[in-house]
Amino acid sequence: MPNVYGGERGEITHRERSQQIVSWSGIRYGRITPSDIDGVTYGGTCFSPRGVIEYKARRWVFFEFKLKGAPILQKGQLRAFEELCLNLSSPSLFLMCEHEIYDPKKDIVAAETIVTSYFTTKWREPKSIITAKEASDAFINKQPLEPCNQPK
Repeated sequence: MPNVYGGERGEITHRERSQQIVSWSGIRYGRITPSDIDGVTYGGTCFSPRGVIEYKARRWVFFEFKLKGAPILQKGQLRAFEELCLNLSSPSLFLMCEHEIYDPKKDIVAAETIVTSYFTTKWREPKSIITAKEASDAFINKQPLEPCNQPK
């Protein structure tokens, strides 16, 4: 079965981009910084969120970064992230973020990426521009992420 880029599922279609570094320097909570996840399998669906924060066993934040204009995750990948968030014993947030770092040799600065949608118990889109850092800070500090709309 082909992937969104026309290659076979599981095949690396953009090798340079898959090796692009994510800088976590702007997202830190005391001594806590995000960890990289190289891959997860859920119900036969493989996915690899770019980072996760487990905050004092009370909050989870997952990050996925996409180049602006790139295809969104496939339905199975979205469902896997939903199930992950819904089945954790602590509140969790999944952030879909975009960046405009087209040169794969340049780092993606996680804190500066823009949240395009997020999931806690359902998918939502921010009403205004919010960075990954701002969204993560609000969630970690148990603040509302701002009133949001359902995805169109």
